Amino acid sequence: MKYPYFRTCAFACFALLSGLALARADDAPATPAPDGTAKEELTLRSFGAEHPQCLEWNDGCATCLRDAAGAVNCSTRGIACQPQEITCRSPKP
Repeated sequence: MKYPYFRTCAFACFALLSGLALARADDAPATPAPDGTAKEELTLRSFGAEHPQCLEWNDGCATCLRDAAGAVNCSTRGIACQPQEITCRSPKP
């Protein structure tokens, strides 16, 4: 072998360039809402704010409940769940 370090250098350069290409694959990372909640969570919470008479609502993935004090608590959605239209499941009597 005439150049013993050529293969090592070539592999190192290839690995470095591949890593840089993969790092740039996602140029625009998702930005969380200002308070750290996900966009879907804001949609569920905004539904609750717009429908104060609703005690329980969901979008097929996550369920939100309004407690006796009026605070909204939502479950965590599954990773592969596709949200549907939000519906009120339990209106105030």
